[in-house]
Amino acid sequence: MALINLQSFQFYSSSVRTCRSLGMLRKTLNHLSDQGRQLRSWCYGSSVFGTVLSRVRFRYVFCRNYHAELWNQPNSITGTVHLHRDAGNSFKFHGKWMDEQKFFMELNSFNSSNEIFKFLGSLEVISDTMAAAALQKICEFEVDDSGLKNPKDILENEVFRALCFQFENESQKLSDTGLVTALQALIKLHVDRWSTLIVRLVSESQERLDKGQLTIRNLCILGESLLDLEGPGCTMLEQIVNLVQGKKLEEWTTEEIAMVYGMLQMSITEEGQYQDLLNHMNNITLTLAPQLSPKLISRILNSLVILDQTQAIPLVIRLFQTPGLDRFVLSQLTQLFLTVTLECPFYEGPKLLPKYRVKSFLIPGRSLESSVDVHLYNRVKTGLVDLLGTRMYFASHVLTPYCYTLDVEIKLDEEGFVLPATRYEEVHRRIALCIDGEKRFCSNNHSLLGKEAIKQRHLQLLGYEVVQIPFFEFETLDNSRKIVEYLHKKIFPRTYRLSW
Repeated sequence: MALINLQSFQFYSSSVRTCRSLGMLRKTLNHLSDQGRQLRSWCYGSSVFGTVLSRVRFRYVFCRNYHAELWNQPNSITGTVHLHRDAGNSFKFHGKWMDEQKFFMELNSFNSSNEIFKFLGSLEVISDTMAAAALQKICEFEVDDSGLKNPKDILENEVFRALCFQFENESQKLSDTGLVTALQALIKLHVDRWSTLIVRLVSESQERLDKGQLTIRNLCILGESLLDLEGPGCTMLEQIVNLVQGKKLEEWTTEEIAMVYGMLQMSITEEGQYQDLLNHMNNITLTLAPQLSPKLISRILNSLVILDQTQAIPLVIRLFQTPGLDRFVLSQLTQLFLTVTLECPFYEGPKLLPKYRVKSFLIPGRSLESSVDVHLYNRVKTGLVDLLGTRMYFASHVLTPYCYTLDVEIKLDEEGFVLPATRYEEVHRRIALCIDGEKRFCSNNHSLLGKEAIKQRHLQLLGYEVVQIPFFEFETLDNSRKIVEYLHKKIFPRTYRLSW
């Protein structure tokens, strides 16, 4: 494992640019050497040129030794960052030697990229895997679906540039994990794909691939990086998949299996591609299902859907039998099953087994539907009694066979007469009153929350006549007569009511 010495991250950006032009400087110096006598005579006669030449020589020496020693001259802010192979598996932190675990604990406690850069700048020596992990953490803060949030703040940061310089110039000394993890992070951070840095890391990765010694995890990280860099047509990708196929699948960890599923879902470009590997993976995963965490189950299920593994139904079922799926997750699965049933009546694919379906979507804490506002419900209930003449003609908090709970249900016969709530025969129509309090709406407007809109649509598709009683309409009614008239128009808009 290579170690990075971080005694000082401060350095002249002009010197770094000079380092990247090292070949040009060497040619210049050789040219000057060939014309030594003439130059010498000119130098004696011109102090200005002598000054320029000394600066060139300083920068050449600085670049040549940049990754070999520390420059710590008085009145100088120049410094170096270099890689060691003999410093052990630890880093120096405020004069004390600590292991990688402490580093990662510190790294995971930060809330911004600036904190990470400041932390790295305080260290003396870190391993290449630590440096790569820091870049990955920076990605978490700075990269989203729209790309890199603050390109200038990251790509021009001195600590970042120093790390890039070392990864570029010491690529052959990097550990496998440090190499592929750094490459992945730098691609995510939108470092120029044609830069010397990326080209060297990819080239070194190719050499490691040719040796065939990369682990499954590192192969997957490299594969995902190349997919981001070049897309599914990348020539190295086929070599990676071939190496993956050559590994003994029975020896893979559950995390490695999930990673391979994830890589394949991004790399397959035609139907049936890598299907033999997928079939083998599906069979092995079937036996490992009880060992999978809920997070891995979610990742694998997502991959199976994207990969269109319709023949892997036993695996899908097995993943659902696995413990760890809480009631809310089962509620979501049940609602998804209900949605498919209602919206796609001709669907003939796999169905959610009855033992995984919940009876009610109303769950304490978090739920797929909101409980009714008690104060608003009581006012509506009083108005319904006045409208219908008695409490027996409507039921409250009715749990339907479809998991939803109705605030109020009113039953009608074929001729439109209201039936007692306890009557189950001769029911021709069912009216579902949705007494929608303020918490069922979005903030500062009158749009229903998504889960409430889904509930009302499902009830309509199930045959209910949905009547919405929103709080912003009902709160304007200041006496019982207005309430009764309002409820009559809402529930029975086509009938005339005689006073009693």
